[in-house]
Amino acid sequence: MPWTRTLATVAAMVCLAAAVGRASMPQSGVDPGALPDGDGKVILNRVCIECHDLGSIVAKRLTPRQWKDITTDMASRSASVEAGEVPTLIEYLAQNVGHVNVNKATEAELKTYGGFSDVEATAIATARTKGQTFETLADLKTLPGIDAKALDVRKDRIAFK
Repeated sequence: MPWTRTLATVAAMVCLAAAVGRASMPQSGVDPGALPDGDGKVILNRVCIECHDLGSIVAKRLTPRQWKDITTDMASRSASVEAGEVPTLIEYLAQNVGHVNVNKATEAELKTYGGFSDVEATAIATARTKGQTFETLADLKTLPGIDAKALDVRKDRIAFK
């Protein structure tokens, strides 16, 4: 019947348009093509891209713990990753497309995953030991020792809850 052929053509065009739209959409300020080279990128491109598009992976902005949980889950679902590659993949994702919770992270995590300097990480940790929490980027900017301009550059790597 002519209408079924037309309906099938329209459905195919809608699917194609959706796929093109997704491919051209920016993903959380992270350009997948700009990810740094390294063993983690090789594993990411070999393993994760089998089932997921790179843009949706980098848009997640997860904590190191969340990357570990997801990677472990994917490995249990038969993702083609070797056990020895998992820590490399987790670290790569956490450092390059992750985020850090300033109210929970250790000083080392603040530096490694949030890009905070030694002085900034210490200031955050000290404020937290005194009972201070940070609800917004503006709260964090009021803390002595924080470089507000540098913070704006990496604001997408910082979580508060």
